[in-house]
Amino acid sequence: MIQGFLILSQIQNNLKHKGNTMQNKNFKNIMALSLLGIAFNSYVFASNIAEESFKQYQAKQLTGDTKTACEVILCLSSPSRPSECSAPIAKYFSISAKKWKDTIKKRKNFLKLCPTGGDREMENLAQNIIPNLEGDCSVPQLNARIESKVLETYTYYDSNNIPRKVEIKGHRINPKATRSCELLSQSPYTDFRLSYQCSQKFYKDIEWQSSKEILGTISKAQYEKLDENQRLRVKKTLTQKEQRQNAIAKAKNLPLPIEEYDYYQTKPINKTCWVNLARE
Repeated sequence: MIQGFLILSQIQNNLKHKGNTMQNKNFKNIMALSLLGIAFNSYVFASNIAEESFKQYQAKQLTGDTKTACEVILCLSSPSRPSECSAPIAKYFSISAKKWKDTIKKRKNFLKLCPTGGDREMENLAQNIIPNLEGDCSVPQLNARIESKVLETYTYYDSNNIPRKVEIKGHRINPKATRSCELLSQSPYTDFRLSYQCSQKFYKDIEWQSSKEILGTISKAQYEKLDENQRLRVKKTLTQKEQRQNAIAKAKNLPLPIEEYDYYQTKPINKTCWVNLARE
């Protein structure tokens, strides 16, 4: 279920004391906000509220910062949102102060402009969760957070017999959600049911850059029989002597005495680790 429906229901309840006329105007306007694409399932879209109605309602009762505050609550309550959400979200996160506690206070005051109702969960979302967000939360953002660490180190000696230290780094999509995502996942009124689907394994540089996990070393003949997404060829670092041997062989059009590549069998690395399990 799209939890935006619950949010809109609470906003409607809060408007009842203002009279039926005012209630209907405001609620219809708030309902129009749902056409942003966040609040309702297909069965709600099947109602008589059409896109033309949205255009008509835009200029009515709910306007200015009040409208924007409601849009912020709706937009930030779902990871699936249309482009129309960009402006209110950007405006909301531009609200700031020198101290974080003052930023939270200013954001709370802004969100109070939206009639959210007396429901405890709704109040918790609008006054405790959203004001404490350090930033937005989305599945693409989580899948763009790369965590790296040193897996191993080794030392080799260069041509001048000088020791050189080499670090082998590993990379993965960070399996820990951001604080903002954790907060939004706590509310039953949001559509954040985030799940990490990958193994949490760190992949070496060459694997991460090629998006292919190395399964084992194979011969050139075996390599040539595999599909492109199942194989990887890595150029070797040859000594000066080996380079000279190969150069002579190439000049004489002879088979190379030293293989210039290492060949590996691989499988694709899944980098879309975070998914949202909430039904949309």
